[in-house]
Amino acid sequence: MGEKEPVKERANKELKEKIINDESLAYVKSKALEIVKTGFNAGDGYGEVWIRDYNTFIELSGEVYDKQIIKENLLVFLRMQGKDGNIIDGFIPREKAVQSTIGYEYIYNLMEPRYAGHKNTVETDQESSLVQAVYKYLSISGDKGFLSEIIGDNTVTQRLESSLEFLMNYLFNEKYGLIWGATTADWGDIQPEHDWGVFLTDDTHYAIDIYDNAMFLIALDNFMEMVPEKREIWQKIRDTLRTNCKKYLWDADNQKFIPHIYLNGSPFPYDLNENEIHYHGGMVMEAYEQLQPMIKRVKDNNGFYEWYIIDNKPRGSGTFRGEAGVLYKAIIMLEPWVGNRKTWLFH
Repeated sequence: MGEKEPVKERANKELKEKIINDESLAYVKSKALEIVKTGFNAGDGYGEVWIRDYNTFIELSGEVYDKQIIKENLLVFLRMQGKDGNIIDGFIPREKAVQSTIGYEYIYNLMEPRYAGHKNTVETDQESSLVQAVYKYLSISGDKGFLSEIIGDNTVTQRLESSLEFLMNYLFNEKYGLIWGATTADWGDIQPEHDWGVFLTDDTHYAIDIYDNAMFLIALDNFMEMVPEKREIWQKIRDTLRTNCKKYLWDADNQKFIPHIYLNGSPFPYDLNENEIHYHGGMVMEAYEQLQPMIKRVKDNNGFYEWYIIDNKPRGSGTFRGEAGVLYKAIIMLEPWVGNRKTWLFH
């Protein structure tokens, strides 16, 4: 008798068949393309273009828009960069900002008179998101000359490096050797201590988490690949950051990352055991399982809704491009693992 097929190999084979025959993935991918064709703002409930959202769907936008338009949005963020290197969250046409009742303290820059910018100071991912978005733009366009373009007195390369330096100069914790931000919920841009929750306040609970530091690590890898002559400067920082992520944020006993290291206490009730929250990745079966409820929501509600209330009813923008981009990318990332035995999923 022949040897039985190993359990893991059989399970992987069954999972591949399941993914290949899951027609809902093709539906969501097609729907995401439709949504991204309609603009660059976060969704139909927003007038702004956000860098963290744009970073999630820039590759998808590249399939339906001229690359020059993709590039121009990146240039707006670079033109509106702060003198200290910080990157705004988003921009909106200046005339709409004047009419806005939201309450942002709008940011203006003479190099970009068409728009007003704003920045959620509770976040620590705007700079990393921009570097990643530029890297993705170069990947889909091949526009290597972009890095040498001059904006004000600096090249795009210099501005990207300045954004990385901002994180090291203003948001780096010496004790842990990692970057910090406010303790946030939602998409990492809302703190619980304030009704709106987008600005650092006297009540802010500062914390170190894996998301901000992972985003920074990705940005550093992207930057060194784009600008190899800068590798010697940033490689040591990158390696130290990675080591400290494993040293302080990795829970070896439970094989997962812990949610937060609090720097001045937690905003949550004492009886909340955050360590029961399972942060993990790199596991295809679990990834496919966790993808299912989000895919189902898109199909059931015929749209990419920004958020859901506790009884699973959709709220907010129904064309939330950040969600469309993330789900599209998640589906695409299954391709190398599944293989190309059937092409409907990826065309």
